[in-house]
Amino acid sequence: MHKRPRGFTIVELLIVIVVIAVLAAVTVVAFNGINARANSSALQADLRGIYAKIALAQADNGTAPLASDAALTAVGFDVDTTQYGQGFYNGTGYYNLLYCRSTDNTSFALVGWSKTNVGFVVKGGSVTSYAGVPATSATVCPAVGINPYTVFWIYAAGAWQVP
Repeated sequence: MHKRPRGFTIVELLIVIVVIAVLAAVTVVAFNGINARANSSALQADLRGIYAKIALAQADNGTAPLASDAALTAVGFDVDTTQYGQGFYNGTGYYNLLYCRSTDNTSFALVGWSKTNVGFVVKGGSVTSYAGVPATSATVCPAVGINPYTVFWIYAAGAWQVP
């Protein structure tokens, strides 16, 4: 009587390896999508929080904070710096979080660019996608409905301007 040896053949082992590789690839793709959505959600939450702080300062003082680091620092908001990517470029550096304030102080908006290359704008309390491409404030502020405007880049040339 001839006994068949126990164990797996090379073909069977290769099939198992291929199946594991396919499952790993699917998992990585799914994780990247989830990670991108999480980054976008965190950025939107940041924008909502900053907007709420500025709106509260506007209600308290009768005017939105000036577009300056001192005025915005006094508002006292926190920024999750890990969610922002290199977005807007003005010829000298990258700018990723923009505060647009109308010169007559009737409105303001925040525009942010995530590290997943998606822009968001918050104006009037709601966050929407920024349909434009990264550009200078001369393009961005009017595109979100703030014109004429004063501007302050909260993230400028690789450094956070407001703690």
